[in-house]
Amino acid sequence: MSTQPLGKQFEARVFEIKDQNVCVAFLSNHNTKDDVTLTFRGQPYFVPRHSISILADCKTVVFSTQHVRKRLHLLPWKNDVRTSNVVNAAACR
Repeated sequence: MSTQPLGKQFEARVFEIKDQNVCVAFLSNHNTKDDVTLTFRGQPYFVPRHSISILADCKTVVFSTQHVRKRLHLLPWKNDVRTSNVVNAAACR
């Protein structure tokens, strides 16, 4: 794992296994007021304020925490019939 500063409130955390062609990166914008376009490995990436964007192959954005709109505070317990385990849905956030 490596951490690459991309500015005063911005960074990239990269997990890479080069000989297996495996790479994932987390682009962080810690600024709570401004969105930003970061340059990572020569490519521009829009990262909304106070969020993290995940690049599955260190190139393609597959998730941004900014897209999580609403947090459910209380979710009911339920039985998972397939595994006969009790699953707490709140733990799966």
